[in-house]
Amino acid sequence: MAANIPDSPYPRVVIVGGGFAGINVANKLRKAKVQLVMLDRNNHHTFQPLLYQVATSGLEAGSIAYPLRKLLASKNYHFRMTEVEQVFPAENKIKTGLGDISYDYLVLATGSKTNYFGMKDSVIRERIPKLLEFASLTHKADARLGELSGGMKRRLSLA
Repeated sequence: MAANIPDSPYPRVVIVGGGFAGINVANKLRKAKVQLVMLDRNNHHTFQPLLYQVATSGLEAGSIAYPLRKLLASKNYHFRMTEVEQVFPAENKIKTGLGDISYDYLVLATGSKTNYFGMKDSVIRERIPKLLEFASLTHKADARLGELSGGMKRRLSLA
């Protein structure tokens, strides 16, 4: 599989990460004479500060997620959903699941990952999107009533 990014007369800026930092860099460079290539493992950006609004039915899940492909209306912007496997700085190249991608400038905006210090009960991050999706598909109030617990001493009941 190939990344299928067209050649350009402009310098290629590859942005790894579609979070706040990656989007900010892309917006700052959108009018520059560069070819922007954004890579992220997800095809959307989730505005996490409003996740609680979705959990409490204040907002629909789709209102806090934005497709990264539509980020910039520019023929010089390309998005590819893939993960970076290796960086070769001496060759100005990165290896991805879609193949090698060359760059003139590389921006690593991969964000952070929470360390749960081995507490298995605290690893709830993967369950939240599934529960939110279930809640958005369920219209009966009794089925949406539930309890969230992160393995700590605090609990939150949602209706």
